[in-house]
Amino acid sequence: MRSEVIANRYAEALLAVAAGQNQAEPVLEAVQWYQRSVAASLLPLLQNPKIPYETKEGLIGKIFAPSGPLKCLFHFIRLLLKKGRIDYLNDILRLYPKRHEEKIGIVKARLYLAYPMEESLIERLRSKLQTRLQRKV
Repeated sequence: MRSEVIANRYAEALLAVAAGQNQAEPVLEAVQWYQRSVAASLLPLLQNPKIPYETKEGLIGKIFAPSGPLKCLFHFIRLLLKKGRIDYLNDILRLYPKRHEEKIGIVKARLYLAYPMEESLIERLRSKLQTRLQRKV
Protein backbone atom coordinates (compact mmCIF):
# COMPACT_ATOMS: atom_id res chain seq x y z
CA MET A 1 0.00 0.00 0.00
CA ARG A 2 2.77 2.44 0.91
CA SER A 3 4.56 1.75 -2.35
CA GLU A 4 1.39 2.62 -4.28
CA VAL A 5 1.16 5.96 -2.47
CA ILE A 6 4.80 6.75 -3.19
CA ALA A 7 4.49 5.71 -6.84
CA ASN A 8 1.35 7.80 -7.23
CA ARG A 9 3.05 10.92 -5.83
CA TYR A 10 5.99 10.51 -8.15
CA ALA A 11 3.70 9.86 -11.14
CA GLU A 12 1.79 13.06 -10.36
CA ALA A 13 5.07 14.96 -10.00
CA LEU A 14 6.33 13.66 -13.35
CA LEU A 15 3.06 14.69 -14.98
CA ALA A 16 3.26 18.16 -13.43
CA VAL A 17 6.81 18.68 -14.70
CA ALA A 18 6.01 17.27 -18.15
CA ALA A 19 2.85 19.37 -18.45
CA GLY A 20 4.75 22.46 -17.33
CA GLN A 21 7.18 21.91 -20.20
CA ASN A 22 4.38 21.04 -22.66
CA GLN A 23 5.82 17.53 -22.88
CA ALA A 24 3.00 15.47 -21.32
CA GLU A 25 2.15 13.70 -24.60
CA PRO A 26 5.76 12.91 -25.64
CA VAL A 27 6.46 11.64 -22.12
CA LEU A 28 3.32 9.49 -22.31
CA GLU A 29 4.54 7.99 -25.60
CA ALA A 30 7.99 7.37 -24.10
CA VAL A 31 6.44 5.74 -21.04
CA GLN A 32 4.34 3.45 -23.22
CA TRP A 33 7.40 2.58 -25.30
CA TYR A 34 9.39 1.88 -22.11
CA GLN A 35 6.67 -0.45 -20.80
CA ARG A 36 6.52 -2.37 -24.10
CA SER A 37 10.23 -2.51 -24.82
CA VAL A 38 12.71 -2.13 -21.99
CA ALA A 39 10.94 -2.26 -18.62
CA ALA A 40 11.76 -5.88 -17.90
CA SER A 41 15.45 -5.58 -18.76
CA LEU A 42 16.32 -2.05 -17.59
CA LEU A 43 15.03 -2.03 -14.03
CA PRO A 44 17.20 -4.95 -12.80
CA LEU A 45 20.28 -3.14 -14.12
CA LEU A 46 19.29 0.10 -12.40
CA GLN A 47 18.59 -1.75 -9.14
CA ASN A 48 21.91 -3.61 -9.15
CA PRO A 49 24.13 -2.11 -6.42
CA LYS A 50 27.30 -3.45 -8.08
CA ILE A 51 26.82 -1.22 -11.13
CA PRO A 52 28.24 2.28 -10.50
CA TYR A 53 25.92 5.27 -10.55
CA GLU A 54 27.78 6.83 -13.48
CA THR A 55 27.22 3.71 -15.60
CA LYS A 56 23.52 3.72 -14.76
CA GLU A 57 23.27 7.42 -15.60
CA GLY A 58 25.01 6.81 -18.93
CA LEU A 59 22.61 3.98 -19.72
CA ILE A 60 19.61 6.18 -18.98
CA GLY A 61 21.16 8.91 -21.13
CA LYS A 62 21.42 6.54 -24.07
CA ILE A 63 17.81 5.41 -23.72
CA PHE A 64 16.23 8.76 -22.80
CA ALA A 65 18.29 11.53 -24.39
CA PRO A 66 19.36 14.09 -21.76
CA SER A 67 18.64 16.85 -24.26
CA GLY A 68 15.58 17.21 -26.39
CA PRO A 69 11.92 16.52 -25.70
CA LEU A 70 12.49 13.71 -23.18
CA LYS A 71 14.92 15.65 -21.03
CA CYS A 72 12.44 15.76 -18.13
CA LEU A 73 12.06 11.96 -18.21
CA PHE A 74 15.84 11.53 -18.17
CA HIS A 75 16.17 13.88 -15.20
CA PHE A 76 13.24 12.24 -13.44
CA ILE A 77 14.76 8.75 -13.66
CA ARG A 78 18.11 10.15 -12.60
CA LEU A 79 16.41 11.71 -9.55
CA LEU A 80 14.89 8.33 -8.66
CA LEU A 81 18.38 6.82 -8.82
CA LYS A 82 19.87 9.52 -6.59
CA LYS A 83 17.07 9.32 -4.04
CA GLY A 84 17.15 5.51 -3.87
CA ARG A 85 13.61 5.25 -5.26
CA ILE A 86 14.44 3.43 -8.48
CA ASP A 87 12.55 0.35 -7.21
CA TYR A 88 9.34 2.33 -7.81
CA LEU A 89 10.11 3.15 -11.45
CA ASN A 90 7.84 0.56 -13.05
CA ASP A 91 4.97 1.40 -10.69
CA ILE A 92 5.39 5.12 -11.35
CA LEU A 93 5.45 4.65 -15.11
CA ARG A 94 2.45 2.30 -14.89
CA LEU A 95 0.48 5.05 -13.11
CA TYR A 96 1.58 7.92 -15.37
CA PRO A 97 -0.89 7.16 -18.21
CA LYS A 98 -3.76 6.97 -15.73
CA ARG A 99 -2.85 10.33 -14.18
CA HIS A 100 -2.45 11.79 -17.67
CA GLU A 101 -5.93 10.63 -18.69
CA GLU A 102 -7.41 12.07 -15.49
CA LYS A 103 -5.70 15.40 -16.13
CA ILE A 104 -7.07 15.76 -19.64
CA GLY A 105 -10.51 14.48 -18.58
CA ILE A 106 -10.67 11.05 -20.20
CA VAL A 107 -12.64 8.26 -18.55
CA LYS A 108 -12.19 4.74 -19.88
CA ALA A 109 -15.23 2.53 -19.98
CA ARG A 110 -15.65 -1.08 -20.96
CA LEU A 111 -18.99 -2.63 -21.84
CA TYR A 112 -19.55 -6.38 -21.58
CA LEU A 113 -22.59 -7.89 -23.25
CA ALA A 114 -23.82 -11.37 -23.96
CA TYR A 115 -24.56 -10.44 -27.58
CA PRO A 116 -23.21 -7.94 -30.15
CA MET A 117 -24.46 -4.38 -29.86
CA GLU A 118 -25.13 -2.03 -32.77
CA GLU A 119 -22.62 0.78 -33.26
CA SER A 120 -25.36 3.42 -33.13
CA LEU A 121 -26.44 2.18 -29.69
CA ILE A 122 -22.82 2.25 -28.47
CA GLU A 123 -22.49 5.85 -29.66
CA ARG A 124 -25.72 6.86 -27.89
CA LEU A 125 -24.47 5.24 -24.68
CA ARG A 126 -21.09 6.98 -25.03
CA SER A 127 -22.82 10.32 -25.60
CA LYS A 128 -25.02 9.90 -22.52
CA LEU A 129 -22.03 8.92 -20.37
CA GLN A 130 -20.06 11.92 -21.59
CA THR A 131 -22.97 14.23 -20.79
CA ARG A 132 -23.50 12.71 -17.38
CA LEU A 133 -19.80 12.54 -16.38
CA GLN A 134 -18.87 15.75 -18.26
CA ARG A 135 -15.75 13.98 -19.49
CA LYS A 136 -14.61 12.26 -22.64
CA VAL A 137 -15.43 8.55 -22.63
